[in-house]
Order: sequence, then C-alpha cells, then structure tokens
Amino acid sequence: VRDREIRQQLARLGAYAGHLAVAPVVIALAVEETAGGEDAQFDAGRAAQNMMLAAHVQGLGTCPASFFPAENADRAGPLCGMAPPWRVRTAISLGHPAPAPPGKPAIPTGRLPLAELVTEIPEAPKAPEGPGPVG
Repeated sequence: VRDREIRQQLARLGAYAGHLAVAPVVIALAVEETAGGEDAQFDAGRAAQNMMLAAHVQGLGTCPASFFPAENADRAGPLCGMAPPWRVRTAISLGHPAPAPPGKPAIPTGRLPLAELVTEIPEAPKAPEGPGPVG
C-alpha cells in the first residue's frame, strides 16, 4: 500500500496499527480463510515473519500491525482492494529505520541465559518390556 490516505485509514483500524500512517510502504496480508481453515492465519503469521526477516537482511525496518476486533479486519480488506472471501487481519510497515537516538536506551538490552527462559521436561520413564497386562 503506497497511497498515503489508505495508509492513514488503515492506521485507525487497531490499537497497534498507528505506525502504518507514516510508513513509506505497507504490506497487507490477504488470507482466504474459508479455503485455509484455522491454519490460514497461522500461515499468514509465518509469511509475515519471513518477510520481516528478509527485510531486516536488506537493512530495512518493519513492524507488524493487527486489525482487531473483527470489524476492523472487515474494513481493512476493502481498503486494500480485497473482497470476500479474502480478509486482511495483518499488515507490515516497511521502511528505512530511523537512527538510534543518542544516550542510553530506556529498554534494557542483552540476552537472558537460556536456563531462565526454558523449562526442560525430562523424558518419561520407559515402561518395562515384556508381555502386557493379563486379564
């Protein structure tokens, strides 16, 4: 979506969509939910993630936006030229990121140790081999 007015309208269709108004380009993901079933939106999320990773490799910045509640998704599709059964619930802003501001960032950086993020579930004890229950 390159049209400024459409980007501004999309930006009003969700609590986390405001950034779409100022993005140079918006990528709208249209999904035919009736053909894809419940997996369709999951697949759209994976496609969005891969587009965002590919953009990062090219030095571009991205940010996802979701159009919720459902009424917002119903409005987003037609704004992007999509008619039912196609639905647009997700969009991605795309552009060159602004330089980092000087000074110390307000958001902590760094990584937590894996042990603080992951809970390992040990293997269940194996049942003894041999004949099954008699009865």
